[in-house]
Amino acid sequence: MLDAGQVAEILGLSAAHGLEGQQGLLGFTIDGRVMYPLFQFDLEHGSIYPVVSRLIALKPRNWSTLRMVHWLLRPHLDFGVPPADYLAQEPEEVVSAFKREIELVVHG
Repeated sequence: MLDAGQVAEILGLSAAHGLEGQQGLLGFTIDGRVMYPLFQFDLEHGSIYPVVSRLIALKPRNWSTLRMVHWLLRPHLDFGVPPADYLAQEPEEVVSAFKREIELVVHG
């Protein structure tokens, strides 16, 4: 988990308050501080993996950010490892797996 200052440093922002305009970033409050999971950052390029914003856009209203982070960090049948491990290499596969996860079950 990273705090706003660490995220600003990774993204090359001059101050932590620059995060306010960042879209497509998973963060939640822990003990009164907004924290950001490390897995969503491309440390080599100083950016957020583009697929993260796509996943956030797909997130159902009844899903909390914590639930989404949990889904990204637990081993998944498709990958054998957490989907977060594939954000850089196989973003389309992660999106497809997430769409299947959130698909409503219809019993006929």
